[in-house]
Order: sequence, then C-alpha cells, then structure tokens
Amino acid sequence: MLSPDIFPDTLPASDVEERKEVEILFHLWVDAVGRRDSRRIAQLHVPGGVLQLPLSAGARGRDEIRRRCDRWLRRESCETRFLLAETRLYEAAHVATCNGRFALRWPSGSNGEEDRGRLLLVAEKGDGRWGLRFSGLFSDAFLSRLATLAR
Repeated sequence: MLSPDIFPDTLPASDVEERKEVEILFHLWVDAVGRRDSRRIAQLHVPGGVLQLPLSAGARGRDEIRRRCDRWLRRESCETRFLLAETRLYEAAHVATCNGRFALRWPSGSNGEEDRGRLLLVAEKGDGRWGLRFSGLFSDAFLSRLATLAR
C-alpha cells in the first residue's frame, strides 16, 4: 500500500484517495508484467482496453491481451525494469496517465542487450473503479526510426 505522505497536502482528500487508487493500479500492472502474469495484466484492463507491446500490433480486449502476453512473456525468461516517472490525474474526465521508462533484457537474444523505451499507461474510472484503457511500451529504437521518417 502506498504511503499517503507521498502526496501533496494541498490536494483535497477525495483527490488524494483517487490518486492513491490510480498509483496502485499502475504498480499492479508493473508487478503483473514482472511476474509474467498475462491473466492479471488482462484483468487490469477495462473491457475493450488496448495493450501495445514493442514492435508489434496492439491487442484489444482482455482475451486478446492475455493471448498476446502469453506469447510475448512466456517465450523465454525476461528481466524487466520499470520507472514510473509522472502520474497525472484528470478528475473532471475520470482519466489518469502515467509516463515512465522500461528496460527489458532477453538473456538469449541480441547478445543480452536491453530493449529500452517509453511506457505509457492510461486509466479511466467506470462503475466506481479504475481500469487501464491503454498500456503501451514503445522502444527507443522504434521511436528514433519514426522521428527519422518524420523529417
């Protein structure tokens, strides 16, 4: 459980509670990916939610997310590191975002090199609870190629 003292005292009590709920959701997603728990990753998404993995097509809906994660995370062992850098709560819209970084290391691939990139999580509140509308990992190499194409 996150300590309430990490949140600014200037927020109204309801906003502090909302922010804690969102932070917990984001940390649960990170934990589920680290544990390679495709069922849990899918459950954290709202029905119709989207998962975008590095260099692959997105998966929409809990069943497809679970299947895609099974293929992606279970093909071999993977070391994961995540940094959740910034969380924003948009109370009026019942939406929250989290930006961060990730590093993945597949021991048997690419000479043990890491795949690094950006992490984006988007949550929405519906029926009194938060769920992920979107979770995405975007490889730095892929983003660099996109930037080159845009020039």
